[in-house]
Amino acid sequence: MNKKIKSIKDADVVITNDASSHDLQEFSFMVIAVDRKSVVHMNVNHPLKVLRELEESESDFKGKVTIMFNGFDDDHRELFKIPEIRRWVSRLVKQKPHVFYFGSVK
Repeated sequence: MNKKIKSIKDADVVITNDASSHDLQEFSFMVIAVDRKSVVHMNVNHPLKVLRELEESESDFKGKVTIMFNGFDDDHRELFKIPEIRRWVSRLVKQKPHVFYFGSVK
């Protein structure tokens, strides 16, 4: 059974793959889940919405966001070697050049 997770709150972390709003002040870390379909169709709308919410929030999410790609578990290449993911990330960066401000380095 494959359940679609909308959002999960766990302590001070939120994992989200939907476009719902969150009370961002209660979290200290965020994981944006991107599914294979969004990558293949070059859909960056959800991450862009989340990043806009982070920019507008009163909390500072510098270095506290991770983007997670679902649906590539059977692909043995590193994520940065998968052309579809490279194109998707390129599109995200073109639309939100400062996205790396939020990126976690851990």
